[in-house]
Amino acid sequence: MAPVDILAQQMVAECACEPWREDDLFDLVRRAWPFAQLDRRDFDDVVELVSEGIPTGTGRAAAYLHRDRINRVLRGRRGARMTAIECGGAIPEVADFRVLAEPAGTFVGTLDEDFATESMAGDIVLLGSTSWRIRKIEPGVVRVEDAHGLPPTIPFWLGEAPSRTAELSDEVSALRREVAERLEPGGDAIDWLTGELGLPAEAAEQLVRYVRAQKESIGVVPTRDDIVFERFFDDGGGMQLIVHAPFGGRINRGLGLALRKNFCRTFDFELQAAANDDAVLLSLGSQHSFPLEDMFSLVRLSTVEHTLTQALLAVPVFATRWRWNATRSLAVLRQRGGKRTPPLLQRMRSDDLMAAVFPRLVACQENVTGDIEL
Repeated sequence: MAPVDILAQQMVAECACEPWREDDLFDLVRRAWPFAQLDRRDFDDVVELVSEGIPTGTGRAAAYLHRDRINRVLRGRRGARMTAIECGGAIPEVADFRVLAEPAGTFVGTLDEDFATESMAGDIVLLGSTSWRIRKIEPGVVRVEDAHGLPPTIPFWLGEAPSRTAELSDEVSALRREVAERLEPGGDAIDWLTGELGLPAEAAEQLVRYVRAQKESIGVVPTRDDIVFERFFDDGGGMQLIVHAPFGGRINRGLGLALRKNFCRTFDFELQAAANDDAVLLSLGSQHSFPLEDMFSLVRLSTVEHTLTQALLAVPVFATRWRWNATRSLAVLRQRGGKRTPPLLQRMRSDDLMAAVFPRLVACQENVTGDIEL
């Protein structure tokens, strides 16, 4: 709702054609449904951005409008019209990540940028006919190691829908709970699935087996109301912790990042984390020994927003989304002089912009302690 990067772009396009009074432009913008509830302070912040720009080492980025503060009128500066024509649009510029196999650094393929930034260290992905475990994700590079045939995730292609929605996760959770209740002695789970829901007998039987296996293995069927923490040792002797939480991938990735961040702060140990629609996996060190109940309090409602904000600043997805938003708001140009700006150059200019806005984020980490101020 109210995407201010698009607002900045449209503001430049309008004022490049003719002068606009700020109040009239605000009224015009609010006629569009996504901006119907736009706060005037947010509007004024965007006006400040596109008129004053962001100071960088090579000048000011995104300063496309002249602002008459006395008469409250906006006019396009020189070059604003051409920038709006050449660099407008909402589709982000994407680039593939190179995949290098460690320790030799052998090039083994590429991954879509969106898939790469959505992945985490510890995820298993399939390239060709080989499973690879992600060790580290760097700007433009994914470093992997042989996963020795472990079940992988197949990389998605550009345009595939995002993770399971919260609404669908609610329905999945309700279905799990209903089936689990109907598995009690005297229950009618299969009859209910085939009769009430109209499932084929084979599908109903598979669903019942799936829910029964969960219930028999851990004693409860995970739902949105019953979150299960399960800890075990894998075949290699490493300790794994699974948080069974069918909230959908978007929420679970956030939960995984928050758990990982607070675990690092509490135990002074960086662990690997992965998430999908139904669970969060944390790869613990074999040297850690603590009551499992201690994990329940790592994420709290009162601090989760702050924790997740700090965690996001350090993951690759932040730099990618930052570049996309900077491109849409015309702070980083898609084209210059009629020629397309290469993705690598866009990434470099985006990094320079980030250094101007978040200097501590690119500072020497040996000198950075505590939270990064926004």
